[in-house]
Amino acid sequence: MVIQNPHDFLDTVLQEGFIVGETDGAWCDVFPLFAATKLTVGREGHNDVVISDVRCSREHCVFRKLNDHWYVDDLGSSNDTFVNGNRVERTQKLRPDDRITVASQKLMYAATVVDPQEIIADFATSSAGSIF
Repeated sequence: MVIQNPHDFLDTVLQEGFIVGETDGAWCDVFPLFAATKLTVGREGHNDVVISDVRCSREHCVFRKLNDHWYVDDLGSSNDTFVNGNRVERTQKLRPDDRITVASQKLMYAATVVDPQEIIADFATSSAGSIF
């Protein structure tokens, strides 16, 4: 991949947001959304996010980007998908810090709280002098 302007690429990555998974009480599994228009979640290995829990359906839910916003849809799962404790009954628009529950797995839709200019400034003053 050739990046003409690494600062523009960084801005894109940070502005799209992330799906963050919780493991052992810590938010640590990060699934960036900058290169996707959808992110599938389920028990089967072909999903983008695989949840090894028998309560998770093979194809449980999907995150989709529509009109520059991210949404979640339950795919007819046996145990439902929840956003902030409420069952997803139809396409639901996500807002930063929304908590999504799929079986026993907790996920969060996280928009960046980092100012891209601060990161660029930090890299510019580092000994490397370059982001890439």
